[in-house]
Amino acid sequence: MNYRPEIDGLRTFAILPVLFFHAGFSWISGGFLGVDVFFVISGYLISSIIIKEYTNHQFSLAYFYERRARRILPALFFVLVSSTMAAWWLLGPQQLTSFAQSVMATLGFVANIYFWQHIDYFTGDTSLLPLLHLWSLGVEEQFYLLFPLLFLAFWSKKHRLIGLLAALFVASLLAAHWINPSYGSAAFYLLPTRAWELLAGAACAFYLHQRPSQGRVWGNQLGSALALVVLIISFVCFSPSTHHPSLWTLIPVGATVGLIVFTQPYTYTARLLSLRPLVWIGLLSYSAYLWHQPLFAFTRIALVQTELDLKTSLGLLVLTFVLAAMSWRWVEQPFRNRQFLSRRTVFSLSLGSIAMMMSAMLWLQYQHGYPQRFNTVQRMLFTHQALSAQQASHDPCFVAEDKDSQVLGEACRINTEQPNAMLGDSHASALWYGLVQHYPLAKYTASGCAPLLGDEIHAWRPFCPAVNQFNFSEIQQKQPPLVILHANWLLYHKNLPQHDPDLIGKQLSNTLAYLRQIAPHTHVIVIGDVPQWPPSLISILSNYAKTGDAPHQLPNPTYAELKQLEQRLQRHMDKQALFISVLDMLCDAEGLCQTVVPVGDTWEPVAWDYGHLSRSGANTLAHAIKARIAAYVDPTKN
Repeated sequence: MNYRPEIDGLRTFAILPVLFFHAGFSWISGGFLGVDVFFVISGYLISSIIIKEYTNHQFSLAYFYERRARRILPALFFVLVSSTMAAWWLLGPQQLTSFAQSVMATLGFVANIYFWQHIDYFTGDTSLLPLLHLWSLGVEEQFYLLFPLLFLAFWSKKHRLIGLLAALFVASLLAAHWINPSYGSAAFYLLPTRAWELLAGAACAFYLHQRPSQGRVWGNQLGSALALVVLIISFVCFSPSTHHPSLWTLIPVGATVGLIVFTQPYTYTARLLSLRPLVWIGLLSYSAYLWHQPLFAFTRIALVQTELDLKTSLGLLVLTFVLAAMSWRWVEQPFRNRQFLSRRTVFSLSLGSIAMMMSAMLWLQYQHGYPQRFNTVQRMLFTHQALSAQQASHDPCFVAEDKDSQVLGEACRINTEQPNAMLGDSHASALWYGLVQHYPLAKYTASGCAPLLGDEIHAWRPFCPAVNQFNFSEIQQKQPPLVILHANWLLYHKNLPQHDPDLIGKQLSNTLAYLRQIAPHTHVIVIGDVPQWPPSLISILSNYAKTGDAPHQLPNPTYAELKQLEQRLQRHMDKQALFISVLDMLCDAEGLCQTVVPVGDTWEPVAWDYGHLSRSGANTLAHAIKARIAAYVDPTKN
């Protein structure tokens, strides 16, 4: 196929939004769509090459995979080795073990499956994962593995091949739209729900192969300009709360298809996209994509903060392109030169490098992240974190995104042995372990689900309304004497539309009124937010412990914001319900908050990550909460 500089310019419109989005620039809330643009471009380029070679009877499967290895692997290995060295110095044992697993998944071209099983792209702690972005390489490599085989099987009957690809496109798109509300992570990460985007690019290749100059001049001018405008609007108007991928994703994908098809050399859009700076950025886009996430993640980890100031973010963006230019010039380009390395050498080096890195990562896992890198206090903190994370992941009464509330066992539900109920998210699940020592509490907790009525608060978490419907029906049916509501209220407040900052308070008011209606004799307790320590209390304490003991009190960076939200919630409280402030129990009026709790002759951190209470933290807090509840109601007498 002939070189199209405007395609490299289009890559610029894919990579920059991704970089800005991951840098934390709120004005480009749909920057993650840049990956979708890459998928369409990739599908178009790969299909164009295959179609041309099949037409000229030159296609070779070995040559196809050789090109993929030359294109993908050298820069990838360079970034993985560099990231591993940074991870050794900056990551705790559990984080380094997880990092090693993600490297192995990347080398096995299943990074998308690994991250699907371990992290939600929009609600998890993604800013601290150095290799999260490599999920997209997993999708592409899985596609590249299967796609040429379809040509081998059906090229002799092209109409069947085109019909099959069209059917796969429709099936993939409908699957993405259908499963997204209930299984958003699966829809986001996996090939079956992403293949339609690459197939959209393949459709461009087939169309342009048959009609390379199709269309009127004015039609191409208008179509290409409109497509570029729609794509830019998508980057600004989409957000993490948009169902994606879904039928909505047809907008940016369709715009990319329009740009590929309508942007003929004579169009103004082609001239714009062919400008030398845009083409240059596009040429660097692959290496820039590889470098940006490790740079931002490791910087956040080193500075022990999740939000970077503007100066730091801009500096990292510049560094991204400096490293990308070096990778492109001295890594990508030499390995693409067939005179430099033969096919056999490329495959031998690739397999050898994969084997060596796999062995190193297996060693890190066997050594459990090699905790000997840290001092005694740090090792204690990391051990506590690993144990707490393991306990949280084996909770039979916690509803994950792919689990139905109605499958909860009787041991989780309201019954004669546990007549009271606690509703909320993972923060409620953590606090439950302390409160259950004092009250027989059934546990109705679900991942990312606030115990509030109203679909708007759960627009970014579509399975939650069904969870709440089940929970409230249980309360209506079983009439518990006491119901406790607790959640990461700040998380839901931040994900609400900005036009109404009191919306979460209003939804709390509506929820309390509904509880009063369906369970008029039930006492309702609302427990406010726990102090939050981004990126992690363990990381903060470990940073202090490098040169001494961990401080037992520290200024909390979220205290002012949490206190303001707490006051909003209190203004909307039902007069017959009780609000309990956890902030008042753990912090003073200046925002100096407790970081550890006494346990015998030693201490443990009050939380094991950014804000989930440790078992010891929950037990300590439960004693103070019990005193407040006792002054309000004694549930054992109901």
